[in-house]
Amino acid sequence: MGMLALKPEKDWKSRLKRLTLKNRILLLFAAATLIPFICTCYLSYNTITSILNTKLQSGIQSNLKQVRLSLENTLNNLNHVSQQLTFKGNVGRQLEKFLMARQPYDRSYLTDEIKNQLNLITFTNPNVGLTLYYLRDDQTTLFENTGMKQPFHIDNLPILAEYYGITYFGPHISQDRFNNQYVLSALRKVDLPEREDADWLKQFRENGITRSGSLQLSPEVSGSIMTAVKIVHDELEFPLFAIDVAKRVNLSRSYFYQCFKEIVGYSFNEYLRKVRIDKAREYLEQTSRPIVWIAKQTGYEDEKYFSRTFREQTGMLPSEYRQQYKAR
Repeated sequence: MGMLALKPEKDWKSRLKRLTLKNRILLLFAAATLIPFICTCYLSYNTITSILNTKLQSGIQSNLKQVRLSLENTLNNLNHVSQQLTFKGNVGRQLEKFLMARQPYDRSYLTDEIKNQLNLITFTNPNVGLTLYYLRDDQTTLFENTGMKQPFHIDNLPILAEYYGITYFGPHISQDRFNNQYVLSALRKVDLPEREDADWLKQFRENGITRSGSLQLSPEVSGSIMTAVKIVHDELEFPLFAIDVAKRVNLSRSYFYQCFKEIVGYSFNEYLRKVRIDKAREYLEQTSRPIVWIAKQTGYEDEKYFSRTFREQTGMLPSEYRQQYKAR
C-alpha cells in the first residue's frame, strides 16, 4: 500500500487554490482591516505613553520648582524677620536699651515694648511661629512670644544650611509647646554690647526685687507705679506733673513721691527728664528733624529751655550731639 506525502508549501498552495473567490475576498478584506487597526493601536499606545511620560516629568519638575520656590520664600522670610532682631533692626534697638537700662521699671517697660514688637512681627508674618533671643553661654531665652517645650536645646537640630552669622535648621519638630508639626528655623548671631552675660541680668533682677521690697509694697501699689511709668513713656510729649499722675493712679501725692523714688530709683521729675532726653537722643540719632520739632515731641515747648536741659544732661547741645553721632 503506497502513501503520498505533500510538502508544507505545496499543501498551503493547494488549500489556497481550493478557496473560493468569496473566501479569498473575505480574507483580503480582513487583512486590510486588521493590519491598519493593529498599526493604529500600536502608534496610539506609543503616542499616549509618550504624552503621559512627558506630562509626568513636567508635573514632577513643576512640583519640584514650587517646592524650591516655597523653600526659598521660607528662608527669605526667616532671614528678613531675624534681621529685625539684630541691633540694626527695630527690635534690636529696643534690646540695646533694655541691656543698658539700670532701673527695674525701665527694664519692665522695655520688656513689654520688645514683646509687643515681636508679636507685631509674627502677626505681619503669619508663617513665623516661635521667636526669641537665645543666650548660648547659659542656655537661657529672653522675650519668647509663645510657650516653649522644655528643655530648650538647639544643638541637636539638623543643620540645613550655614552662612556667615546665620544658620538654618530643619525640618524638625517645632519647639513651640502647642505645635508638633515639622518646621524650618533660623539662628542669627546678634552682636551684643559688652556686658556681664546672663549673671548680670539675674543679679539686676534680684536687685530690683530687693529695692521694691524695702517698703513692703502691695501688688496694687507696685502696679500703680508701673502705670505711672507707662504714662511717662506714652505721653512724654505732653505736659506731665507728678500731682496729676498721682491722681490718675489713685495715690496721694506724698505717698506717690515716696513709692516712685523707692521703686524706680529716681524722683518723678528726674525720671521724666531722663526719658525725654533719651527720646531726644534717639530722634537726633535716627532722624534729620529740626531741633524745635524734637523739643516739642519730647515735651519742651521752649527750644532754648530744651537745649539748656539737654546740655545739662549730656554735656553738649543737641546740634553738637547730632554732629558727634554722625562723625562716629
